[in-house]
Amino acid sequence: MYKLFYFILIIQVLFTVSCDTTESDKNGTIFTELADASCTECWINVETTGISLAEDLTLYRDNEIVQTATLTESNTVLYDSLLSPSQTYEYKVKIAGTTSKEYFVTTMDTTSHDFSWETFTFGEHSSSVLNDVAIIDENNIWAVGEIYINDSTGSVDPSKYNLAIWDGTRWNIRRVYFTNSHGQSFLAAINSINGFSNTNILLGMDQIILWHENDFMEIELSTSVFNSWINSIWGKNTNDFYIAGNNGNLAHYNGTTWTKIDGGTENNIVSVWGVENQFTGNEEIYYTVPEEEALYRMVNGQYTNNTGWDENRIIRQVWSDKGYSFYAASVGVYTNNLNKGWTRIEAVDEGLFMEIEGNANNDVFIAGLGGRVIHFNGSTWYEYDKFRNSSLFLLSLDYKDNLIVMTGTINGNAVIIKGVRQ
Repeated sequence: MYKLFYFILIIQVLFTVSCDTTESDKNGTIFTELADASCTECWINVETTGISLAEDLTLYRDNEIVQTATLTESNTVLYDSLLSPSQTYEYKVKIAGTTSKEYFVTTMDTTSHDFSWETFTFGEHSSSVLNDVAIIDENNIWAVGEIYINDSTGSVDPSKYNLAIWDGTRWNIRRVYFTNSHGQSFLAAINSINGFSNTNILLGMDQIILWHENDFMEIELSTSVFNSWINSIWGKNTNDFYIAGNNGNLAHYNGTTWTKIDGGTENNIVSVWGVENQFTGNEEIYYTVPEEEALYRMVNGQYTNNTGWDENRIIRQVWSDKGYSFYAASVGVYTNNLNKGWTRIEAVDEGLFMEIEGNANNDVFIAGLGGRVIHFNGSTWYEYDKFRNSSLFLLSLDYKDNLIVMTGTINGNAVIIKGVRQ
């Protein structure tokens, strides 16, 4: 990771947030609070009282100066990098003659790249694909799209299946119907899914289907609010979520009513994703518009595409743990620290990546076209070359704890790749 102008300190693996303060004196007080960390970098909030701005700020690591700057705000986020995994460091901050107490922090350890893999394919005629996937737990995984198989006599069955469910032993394929605007029962491909629990799972067609307490039900969605197939679903729960679609369609559901959102574009939105940003203190909603090569951010109903993305290449999705550092799936993999600009990860060869998900800053997966599957363990990027195949299009992934599931298509068949960390 590259350095930015802002600087910071570091934190422990599975850290417990702590803080430290100088003794108040005529020079003022420095209050510090650990914020976020990875294996090789860290962030800390610094708050000052009784210290005027435009004073010199010095960051010490193990009694050596690692950064100097001018204090421009009473609340500042400092950043330090080029650290080693699972190492303990001593830090202090000095501003205008006032020095914080020394404190010790330990970087996160790296995670393992070692996974065992299983691959499953579905389809016997026509063109099958699985567009999205949601891990509820290791014995309950849902993948959605369209699968065409023959009937019991071996003849072509033109009626698609649009859902595959892993029960811990095998994949069971099902048909989920919805009611169209004319009141007719309709079978269609499912584009998107988001699962919150065994009894609360959202499926996206051109309507939202909710799996709730062992039954499917529709959440009524007027075309005046949202008039598109649903490309992406993100939310906290089934009473607070966003949907995104083509022609700029973007909407929010609060458990009772839908709100149509002006997202600033009339082009196709392919992903929507959010984070409780500990850096800004806001819930931030991010959505991508590949044909504009644009990344939008929405905060408190106000959107902007001034997110620093100016790489002149499409962007598919972003991910962040707490909002201090971001990663982007694009033509290559990009990172952004404290919203100060995007930089490509040189350790990863270029290629069109479709989705990125992580457990923490030291455990991130990204997948894309041509069978590109890459894991970041907090220090190194590792590619699983066994999946490289020009016919393998990985369109989606979900990652939870030590389980990753990816979906897409290969040679006209739907494909699921499931990996378990060893």
